[in-house]
Amino acid sequence: MTGTNVGQAARLPKRFPTSQPPLAQQDGCNQFRVRNCLHEPYSADRGSPRPESRSWQAGSLPYTLAARRLPVASLLFVVLAAALYALPGASDCLQYDRTAILHGEVWRALTGHLVHWSGDQLLWDCLALGFLGWLCERESLASFLRCFVLSALLISLTLWFAAPWMTTYRGLSGIDSALFALVAVRLGREAFFDRHWMKFALVATVAGGFASKVGYEFASGATLFVDSSAGGMIPVPLAHVVGALAGIACGLFWSTTICRAR
Repeated sequence: MTGTNVGQAARLPKRFPTSQPPLAQQDGCNQFRVRNCLHEPYSADRGSPRPESRSWQAGSLPYTLAARRLPVASLLFVVLAAALYALPGASDCLQYDRTAILHGEVWRALTGHLVHWSGDQLLWDCLALGFLGWLCERESLASFLRCFVLSALLISLTLWFAAPWMTTYRGLSGIDSALFALVAVRLGREAFFDRHWMKFALVATVAGGFASKVGYEFASGATLFVDSSAGGMIPVPLAHVVGALAGIACGLFWSTTICRAR
């Protein structure tokens, strides 16, 4: 019995129909069908996916991509800063005020970045925030908000301990510096891992220009774009340095960009 069973088992493959394609051809056909099933009309006998299983491709995906392209948070901060500037008395109530913070108004450490001394300062700060925020939000809204809040806190803490003579502070320029550094680190990392050296050199050149701008502010005591004398304000390049360091930290340690291996 055992010998007969073994013999029958050995002859079983010869009883299969010769018209059946080999296993390799079947695998290739199956792979072809898997790759193209999203483009084929639904057919129950062919085993194609039902329309509802791929409805996200025709509906929600474009809306998701459109939402990623729209810098919602950045626009909200820009509108809020403009509204606070136009609202009488709002700037005085929300600015970084050392005396008021000592009396318990600790929220000024954050809200002081949203108010401004002049319309010129507001314009430049909001233009930078809108553009840089859009670049950051295209990658991740969470990383944009993280960088925004972290830089605001670090700048206020630095001014508190390193510049006790500064009683008031206003402006988004420190946070703009953080967002610039975050974008530069992301683009630089992407160019480096992709070995796109021209792009890497361009990012390095722009970053060097930012460093030169901060150095000019330290040396001259004046801002490069905003007319500080017209607004009656004193530039604080220290806030730009701290903001840039916060942005670099966010780009290096909390970046959501996936670097492709080569």
